[in-house]
Amino acid sequence: MTITRKLSPIIGFHGCDRSVAENVLAGNSHLSASENTYDWLGSGIYFWVDSFARAYDWAKSRKNSISEPYVIGAVLDPGHCLDLTDYGVAPLLTFFTKCRLRMRSRHLIQLMGSLKKESRFFPRPHSRKRLISRLLLETLR
Repeated sequence: MTITRKLSPIIGFHGCDRSVAENVLAGNSHLSASENTYDWLGSGIYFWVDSFARAYDWAKSRKNSISEPYVIGAVLDPGHCLDLTDYGVAPLLTFFTKCRLRMRSRHLIQLMGSLKKESRFFPRPHSRKRLISRLLLETLR
């Protein structure tokens, strides 16, 4: 059973600081992957699909780390990937989540420890769901 499919190129928008955008666009640097424990979808570079406004709003909301909000647009080729917008993957995600939780892996224990340390990043009702989502998606990579 295949859970990935070839997707067509998409337009993505990444919110960041203007200085970061200018360095990337000038070819002097690359976007850095986010490695935060609280990243819901795991480590990586996040793009808003077809939504400049959401990327800009995200950048504006990061007042402590972004002094001048800016957005970089890109044509992204996702290739073969897990399409979370496809209703057909929901039963598979449920199945993999149950299997992964039963395994009680070391990774889950480490993430739970990190969750306790960084609990300020997780609104209470969503903490476990975010953790499970991240664990599942990192397992599927």
